[in-house]
Amino acid sequence: MKLFFVLTLITVAVMSAFIGLRYYWVSDQRQLELHDRAVEVAQRVADSVKPSIWNIHISSFNRHYPSEVASVIIDAELASDFVTAINVYGNFGHLHLGREKNERGQLVDIKSPYNRAVNSPHEVHIHQAIREGTMTIGSVEVVYSRLSLKSALYSGLLLELAQVAVVSTLFVALLYWSLRQSLIRPVRSLQVARQTLDAITEGVVMTDGSFKVIEVNRAFTQLTGYSTLDLYGKRPQLKLAERSAGTTLWQQLRELKQWSGEVAVRRRGACSFPARLNFNEVWHDGNKVCHVGVITDISAQKASEIELERMAYFDALTALPNRTNFLKTLEHEIQLAQRHSRSLGLLYIDLDNFKWINDRHGHTVGDQYLESIAKRFKKRVRNTDFIFRLGGDEFTAIATDVCDEASLQHLAKDLIEMTNDILLLEGNRIHGGASIGIALYPRDAGNAESLIKRSDAAMYRAKELGRNQLVFFSADLESERKNTRELEEALRRGLIRDELVVYFQPKILYQMGTDTTGKVHSEAISSSRVQGAEVLLRWFRPGHSIVNPFDFIPVAEQSDLIVDIGYWVIRAACAQLARWQHTSLETISLAVNLSPRQLSHDDLVVRLCDTIAEFGVDPSLLELEITESAVIENVEQSVEVLNQLKQLGVTIAMDDFGTGFSSLSYLKRLPIDVLKIDRSFINDLPNDDDDAVIVNAIFSMARAMNIRVVAEGIENYAQLQFLLRQGCECSQGFFHSRPLPAADFERWVGLFKIRIEKALSESSAGQISGRYGISPALTGGS
Repeated sequence: MKLFFVLTLITVAVMSAFIGLRYYWVSDQRQLELHDRAVEVAQRVADSVKPSIWNIHISSFNRHYPSEVASVIIDAELASDFVTAINVYGNFGHLHLGREKNERGQLVDIKSPYNRAVNSPHEVHIHQAIREGTMTIGSVEVVYSRLSLKSALYSGLLLELAQVAVVSTLFVALLYWSLRQSLIRPVRSLQVARQTLDAITEGVVMTDGSFKVIEVNRAFTQLTGYSTLDLYGKRPQLKLAERSAGTTLWQQLRELKQWSGEVAVRRRGACSFPARLNFNEVWHDGNKVCHVGVITDISAQKASEIELERMAYFDALTALPNRTNFLKTLEHEIQLAQRHSRSLGLLYIDLDNFKWINDRHGHTVGDQYLESIAKRFKKRVRNTDFIFRLGGDEFTAIATDVCDEASLQHLAKDLIEMTNDILLLEGNRIHGGASIGIALYPRDAGNAESLIKRSDAAMYRAKELGRNQLVFFSADLESERKNTRELEEALRRGLIRDELVVYFQPKILYQMGTDTTGKVHSEAISSSRVQGAEVLLRWFRPGHSIVNPFDFIPVAEQSDLIVDIGYWVIRAACAQLARWQHTSLETISLAVNLSPRQLSHDDLVVRLCDTIAEFGVDPSLLELEITESAVIENVEQSVEVLNQLKQLGVTIAMDDFGTGFSSLSYLKRLPIDVLKIDRSFINDLPNDDDDAVIVNAIFSMARAMNIRVVAEGIENYAQLQFLLRQGCECSQGFFHSRPLPAADFERWVGLFKIRIEKALSESSAGQISGRYGISPALTGGS
């Protein structure tokens, strides 16, 4: 718009100057014309009055001029716009007649020509002599004004200037539009294009046919650190991110009209950075004009990809490759081994007692333990081997180019020894262990999936053998796995078809007698009764003999089938308690084992509560037996669940006590009512001094914590005598009775009562001698 106004002003000024010059010339011409007209007026007046003046001159010297004739003539001439006054003089002043226009434009007589003051600079006087022959007889004076001329000139000038302004504006507007179309718009487009180019955050570079820089934007200079002067006329510092077949970037660009890919861009005074280049040829009217390349800095994207890859393929805690990485690596290594006819070994590693370490010392120590073990594993394997953390306490190792079991065994033993070393973490002495299963390719499996399954199966066998072991996969193990799968399916069908039954093994409660001083006599029993029974499961598998739970419970524990079986046993126990109500057995309690999986189930408390309510049994007659290993899986959760179970009114027993960690730190937190001493401490009593010390310690601890003790696995009279001397009040084992079906158990209880009553009646002191009176016949054993 500024240009428009400037052009308009210039045009108006130039045209006004020309008009001014023209009016200056016209003004002179009009003034001459006006003068000539005034002379003509004077000449006409002179010619018109000459006869009258001559006649007066001849006949008399009377100065009076007849106004009738002259006035008409003068008034006619004064009708002109420019004539303002006319005077007629006789010769020698002997007569005068004059008329003029006053301020209102009226014609008045001029009394005396000498009294009229003509002071206006715009008035002009024209004198014309009146002649008769050669003699001058008078004169005519015509006064005219140039104001009307100037007014007319000014009005015309202003009108023309207005026309010039309008025309100039239109002209300049048309000129501006034309210039805008032809010059200004392309120039502005170039400016906008330049601004747009600089506004683009990606680097833009334009090159000629030989790929030399002809233009770059601001972002490109910022990305590379080079100024435009450094870049003009030179090739940009770009290289392919990955070289292929010896070709350069410029060779590829020369062969293609457009190209897109990753490049390395050289930064001034620094290393290159990764970028994505989109390169295109620009054509106009069939001719190649230039090349345009758009460069996007992908450093942050690359860093994010690296971080995502690290998160996707590496363990966050130990920095070891994770499960996803393991599966890809194993597939790749198997392909290489197949191609080069090599073998490889897969070690499946599971840390022993890690959950106990985690719960006992906290997750922080547990994480530090995993980090320490991972560093040791990584340090031990060869550079050609791989170590992975699958999650939790599971690791795997791939040993490449392996041909024999000896080297794998050596590696596995070293890894186990590393886990056996005592670690000092935050003031805690941590001792772990590891169970390792090993499978070889192609001997044991032909693909990754099978190799993993077989090494995993070998690892589970190592745990079954007592942990801290290594086991190679074998055909026998595969056959056993197959049998295990078949057994699991048969057991699943058996649960549906009611092939499972429950047996009952009695638990005998003793009350010791006192001597004459009132003290408890260690060898005399004042009374004895069947306090309860442990519910034991049996499987009547069609086509087979009765299946012992030691054969099928471990199989069930490997899946959630153990949970369904556990609830089935609870319902069977509650149903039996309901049948014994209002009978002589109504006070007998039943103990049911809870598996670790069942204890960790969210609906355990709800389902148990519903079952108790369904059968209407007294919850105090139901005893739930848990193991130390089940509790140690998650101490916090176990404490919460057991407290909820206690609120239902059931009894909680710790089974197999002494075989696990036997830690007082968690035992005192658990709502335990009963401790069951494991049979492994009973077997060699009273001859094994170590077992005797352990048993005495258990009884002392139980009395201090006000917890009842049950000794299980009693098989002979000597064991029972020893336990009674230690204060044992409840015993269970084959010495009393084997597990019995419900009907046999009921008959056995009745027989036991009769025998006890008979023994007491035959005793004069009302007590049964522990040394002489107790026998298998008395207790009901066989």
